[in-house]
Amino acid sequence: MSIADGQTYGRILKTSALLGCASLIHVLLGIVRVKVLAVQLGPEFYGQMALYSGLTGIIGAVVSLGIGQGAVREIAAAVGSGDQRRVSATVAVLRRLVWITGLIGLLVTVVLAYPASWWTFDSPDYAWGMAALGITVLFTQLQSGQNAILSGFRKIRELAAINIVGGVWSTILAIPILLIFREQGIVPFLLAVAAGQLAASWWYARRVPLSHIQLTQNEFQTEARVILGLGITMVAAGVVVSASAYAIQLILLKYVDEAAVGLYQSAFTISGIYVGFILQAMSGDYYPRLAGVSEDRAARNRLVQEQSEMAILLAIPGLVGSLVFSELLILLLYSHRFDGAAGIFHWQTLGLLGRIVSWPLGFIFLARNDRWAFFFSELATAGVHVAAVWVAVNYYGMVGGGIGFAVQYLFYIACVCWITRVRHGYVWERSTLILVLTGTLFVGLAFGSTYITDVFWRYGAGGLLTFASAIWSVYGLVQRIGRERINARIRKFRSWFRW
Repeated sequence: MSIADGQTYGRILKTSALLGCASLIHVLLGIVRVKVLAVQLGPEFYGQMALYSGLTGIIGAVVSLGIGQGAVREIAAAVGSGDQRRVSATVAVLRRLVWITGLIGLLVTVVLAYPASWWTFDSPDYAWGMAALGITVLFTQLQSGQNAILSGFRKIRELAAINIVGGVWSTILAIPILLIFREQGIVPFLLAVAAGQLAASWWYARRVPLSHIQLTQNEFQTEARVILGLGITMVAAGVVVSASAYAIQLILLKYVDEAAVGLYQSAFTISGIYVGFILQAMSGDYYPRLAGVSEDRAARNRLVQEQSEMAILLAIPGLVGSLVFSELLILLLYSHRFDGAAGIFHWQTLGLLGRIVSWPLGFIFLARNDRWAFFFSELATAGVHVAAVWVAVNYYGMVGGGIGFAVQYLFYIACVCWITRVRHGYVWERSTLILVLTGTLFVGLAFGSTYITDVFWRYGAGGLLTFASAIWSVYGLVQRIGRERINARIRKFRSWFRW
């Protein structure tokens, strides 16, 4: 391995650690909020919150036009060109677009609030709450614009800080509301969380040095078309994904009950905690870097390989540990009333292995502006997801929600591997394939251990398996980063604590 390779792997690890630690703090604060919600209200009202969020998620996905994600690519390209006017123009157009689309989203939510209350709850009593949540659509769109600016400039520290500060403010604002108003505080709770996140993103995005320019109407339209070119395709895919998530919630609501929706959502939240750290690093640093080398096939493929290997090595111990200690996690993060989420959680964790493996490949579509491949893969996968959940819920009850989640990522891996090979010439190298297979073996064994009925043998075997996966992960990281670089970091760390 060359020094350059070690430096690249080291950079990925450093970025993942920075964003991962920030995401950990953000998630822990979110856990505090959810713990209060779970203890105070239970699965039924947690399911109500999930249905509220599902509806606003669909509306937000539609009206956003994918501006936040599409703008990252254009801002990164503008920054790389060194043209300051182009950078300022791109950001100015982005800021105008997020205000326009955010206000449209607010208006659409208000208009649809009454019929949506009937569709979802068979009652008009929730219309005012749904209308009020239109504000979260506006806030979320404004925040996506702020985050796009920081991602385009690759301000990793600032993106990490947003997670921490936003989580703190959201928690400070949201928890007293829930404690005081209980079930009547669900809507204000969601509004407070969105407000805290927006405030944090604005605080850091305003520090990015930009020149103030006056845009002509032609300049605005030209730049807007560029940003929206990829964005509209992404929003179409986002609508499909949000609609499928909402459809799954309705399937659980119809064939089981409202509590099942809460259990499904709680299992999904827990299962994605650790994986969220890895994916945060991908979207924060990997995507802008991949967009910068999208025309260089060799550099692009090397970057995808490096990111894939690091993602697998970092994720597997967390997935194994989550499976082994799933019941304890659910009890710790929620309450005993959420015990039924364990079965869903186990299958969803299998699906998250597929997410980790497939996401680095999926970013190739965005970096290469391959809109049709991106949309087709998302549409096909969403269809498979809903169909699999519908079939599995009919046979296995609410556990079918987790089974369907695992099935969709099995399909998605096959789909993106085929498309990236045919259209972009990317094939897993032998080292990456070995990591994927070994990681799958670890997770598969951990999944199997959840069926051991004897508690002593289950946690004994699971604990050894978790330890073995951690050793395997550390060994793989040392191989790729290099002992010399790791020793240098350790010496630097020790020097901080010398008197």
